[in-house]
Amino acid sequence: MKIIFRIFMILISFFSTLVISSCANQLPPSGGEDDKTPPKLLAIYPKSGSVNVTEKNITIEFDEYVDRRSFEESFYISPKPKGNQEFSWSGKKVTIEYENGFEKDKTYNVTIGTGLKDIRAGNKSANPIQIAFSTGDKIDNYRIKGKIFSKNFSNITIFAYNLDTKLTVNPEKETPDYFAQSNSDGTYFLNNISKGKYRIFAVKDNDRNFLYDKNFEEIAMTDRDIDVRDTIEYYYADFLMTNLEFNALDPKFLDTFSSDSLKMIYTSVKDGTVSLPVNYKFYFLFKISDLSRFEIADNIFLQDTLHKRNLKLIYNWLTDSLLEVIPLEGLNYATVYKLSIDLSNTAKKYYYKIQFSTAEEKKFSKISGIVSGINETGISVVVNLIDEADLLNRYSINMKSDSVFVFSKVPSGDYYLFAYLDRNNDNIFQKGNYDTFVPSEKFYLSDKVFNIRGKMDYEKILINFEK
Repeated sequence: MKIIFRIFMILISFFSTLVISSCANQLPPSGGEDDKTPPKLLAIYPKSGSVNVTEKNITIEFDEYVDRRSFEESFYISPKPKGNQEFSWSGKKVTIEYENGFEKDKTYNVTIGTGLKDIRAGNKSANPIQIAFSTGDKIDNYRIKGKIFSKNFSNITIFAYNLDTKLTVNPEKETPDYFAQSNSDGTYFLNNISKGKYRIFAVKDNDRNFLYDKNFEEIAMTDRDIDVRDTIEYYYADFLMTNLEFNALDPKFLDTFSSDSLKMIYTSVKDGTVSLPVNYKFYFLFKISDLSRFEIADNIFLQDTLHKRNLKLIYNWLTDSLLEVIPLEGLNYATVYKLSIDLSNTAKKYYYKIQFSTAEEKKFSKISGIVSGINETGISVVVNLIDEADLLNRYSINMKSDSVFVFSKVPSGDYYLFAYLDRNNDNIFQKGNYDTFVPSEKFYLSDKVFNIRGKMDYEKILINFEK
């Protein structure tokens, strides 16, 4: 009888532990069809648009169980209330409590970012959820919107500082007055902000502390401060957070070079390459320390194999070992060339050669359009057509006013248009400086890639700088 009693007590203890464990853990109901939809907001209090709010907390309810950590990391409120913030959970509902409540006569923006996911299948929200409420009798209704151009939008946050309330801004030390997260396509909205002049940054805020850390985070500037005074539909400000400038000294570019068998000469064009653009520039990296620049450059030859003639070349030493070579007269279509470096008469006693061919003329296309909205006399506009797969393959035009641009000899490939107002006339896009604030140069980047194939021409493309 004692043995039966002991077994009974063990079973009671086991099932009690199981029940307590299941209550303590955040588990979704099992079974049912595959869940493919992200969590939806069922209710929020204060409601969006509420005024004269006196509470010290915000309550949010979802239509399904959400991953609590993902919510807490995706929840933003700006301006940020003073004091501690605590999350209290009950099933599908969460209450965010603020130690010191909200300031009087202020509009608050609540954002639930794209990192929010459910616990059943890990479905994430495609776009942020945004609502606004006010502790005063009206809601601020000034708005800024724009687009972030980047290859990855993860953790990118817009920092907005109201210059009406401060003389200087340092995103390394000061949290922003307002902030917003981008949508999955890079667009962002700073809604319901107060009147003022704003300095805004796009920051890859990897640690999500609303400060910029120059050691491991990225930052981008706008082309101006935004003076928000009228309740127009939107003020616009875009950010460029991807590198579109070709830099021959970039280690990533140098890593693409092909070498000879002795690892002495590295080149940007491979032996046997076909359909090379006729405007191609050649780059060489020399691991030859005992030869002078003159000994190397004087022995580089580029020969048109059909007509058996050597082309005149321009030599540009970028470093002691990196050389840029430009054919003075350009290359011909559908022609086989031999590029050789004959060091037979030097201490190296070495001969190097590669062979390649240029693209046929019928495989080239034309891209043309109009630049408008410059509105600044005497300023240069640089229009670039850039190969998505190869930053080295690019075409550039400099213009002085609203006019037509034409790229007439474009080989097959996937291209995008990048243009900017070159205020210091150096043919380099200036990204600006966040510290002693210098704005970026105003830019345009095409939303779509142009798939150029053969004689398929693109015309009437509009590059507009009016925003």
